[in-house]
Amino acid sequence: MSHVLTREAFAVALLAAVPAVGEAKDYCISLQSGAAILVAQGFSLPDKGKCKSVSAFIQGAPDGRRTTASSPTPARLFAGNACTTSDGTVARFNLFGSSFGPETLNFTLHISSLTGSGTECLAGHPCTSFTTATVACDPSTVPVP
Repeated sequence: MSHVLTREAFAVALLAAVPAVGEAKDYCISLQSGAAILVAQGFSLPDKGKCKSVSAFIQGAPDGRRTTASSPTPARLFAGNACTTSDGTVARFNLFGSSFGPETLNFTLHISSLTGSGTECLAGHPCTSFTTATVACDPSTVPVP
């Protein structure tokens, strides 16, 4: 009888702890010195030699304006993957969106500096280069505009 009670108590404690582990924080990447912020929801960089799915939105308009409460712009939505090289030096992102027609974001983050570069390609337009840098999300879980 005491073993059954112990297992039940353990199960209840485990279930109570799950919400405490809770919601993962967002991961934010500044594009072109903060012209826009890519917010990857509930994301952290993959371990060495691993890949992860990414669901993200860009906080800011295509012309570089940041989304604010007084000047909201629709979120540009992206999905794709991120992989960290087997030696753990670089994370590579490959994201696709369709807010303004087919669009790709391909970029790197060097793990040692959390900075890098990439390209954005939008159908019917020439691809453009941009810089990347990991930044703190504010707030840690960013609401989707």
